[in-house]
Amino acid sequence: MHRYFFPIELNGKSKRDADGVDLMDDAAAKREAIVTIAQLAAENIPHNGPLVLSVRVLDAALSTIFKTTVTFDFE
Repeated sequence: MHRYFFPIELNGKSKRDADGVDLMDDAAAKREAIVTIAQLAAENIPHNGPLVLSVRVLDAALSTIFKTTVTFDFE
């Protein structure tokens, strides 16, 4: 098992992941990031204005191994 961290950025505001999660490998961490961003996007759909949401996957050395971003923009 490896420790991964998933800091989140929502419209420029960052939320650090101090605890992290133990997962089998990088592929499992990427899947976790994708599930997380989908859930967060569904919970934060804006009613007026844009939403930019990013989830990073950091390894135990706090190096970025993956980043996923969702953008909502209504005209």
